[in-house]
Amino acid sequence: MLLKSYIVSPRPGWRDELLHVLSLMPQCEIIPADNRDAFILITSTSSLEEDEQLEQAIASLSGFGNMSLVSGYCGEMSEEAHAHA
Repeated sequence: MLLKSYIVSPRPGWRDELLHVLSLMPQCEIIPADNRDAFILITSTSSLEEDEQLEQAIASLSGFGNMSLVSGYCGEMSEEAHAHA
């Protein structure tokens, strides 16, 4: 399992759209800030291929001002998946 967390600052006026689109992706969990337009995005994937596909899908979205990886964790995976990590 690959877990990653990001801090996301959307472009002005794009927060709600990004929250909606990302919430439709089953590998994403969103924690909105109470007092700012920023939010935390947590992704969870079961393989490197799935993680790469998710990253590409997220990168293709409009509306990001800044997205910074805060933390990553590689949990239980097969030996083959660890060899490619």
